[in-house]
Amino acid sequence: MHAVLGIRGEPGRPGDPAKGVVWTSIIEHINESNWVDNWISVTDIDRTLLSTHPWTLGGGGSLQVLQSIEAASVVTARTHIGRAGFFGITGFDELALADRATFRRWGVHEEFTKVHVAGDEVRDWTISPSEDIWYPYNERHLLPPYEAGAAVFLWPHRTHLGARKTFSGETYTESGRPWWSWHQLPDDAGLHTWVIAWSQVATHGHFAIGRKPWAFNSTATIMRLQQNATEDLHSGIAALLNSSTGCFWLKQHSQDKPSNGVKRGYESEAWT
Repeated sequence: MHAVLGIRGEPGRPGDPAKGVVWTSIIEHINESNWVDNWISVTDIDRTLLSTHPWTLGGGGSLQVLQSIEAASVVTARTHIGRAGFFGITGFDELALADRATFRRWGVHEEFTKVHVAGDEVRDWTISPSEDIWYPYNERHLLPPYEAGAAVFLWPHRTHLGARKTFSGETYTESGRPWWSWHQLPDDAGLHTWVIAWSQVATHGHFAIGRKPWAFNSTATIMRLQQNATEDLHSGIAALLNSSTGCFWLKQHSQDKPSNGVKRGYESEAWT
């Protein structure tokens, strides 16, 4: 089947003289395989390629490059990954985040705070955190606020925290959950303590190895490898993901971030 790939302009509306060149090119060359001009690319593709996602519609040979990359693959990262996703969800970041000096003034014990990493703090192979976050867990066992030295700053907010909704739709108070607990904390027991973190929204791949027991918010996604993973394996996976080949592959498999909520698709930004 013929497919128009890689539209390099805003089609606009038919009849719009300022944007009609794209529509004209589509109409005149829709049946000309391998046509390429300043506005569109046309090629023949197997219909079965459109039966599953993602679709590669960039034109300019991008589909062939993607197929070459995947055909040359010997092993995938999935083989070594124990879990990929978020570190945890507090459900009250606006309260749980502060700098270390502020936590000290509140009397919070330092061992119950963690360095906090946001997505825009993962850049150019490095992680540069700027805040701490309250972490009321000792070996993943939840502690009451007074044991963590957090009663002074948390107690005034107990009603608000208890009114948070759980996944079942009940509030923390209704379901009997401790009002000071994190909303969700995945179990990573048996996996490597290091992480490979990346910025969830970025124009290019920004992957970095986190060797310290830090906390990462939902904009800084992480993967943990199997417990026996070596430093070389961590470095190798991070290097591949940060490479131009890795960036190209991710852009073919990731949804663009639209420039606005209305004009999705052809007017989207090149953000993965």
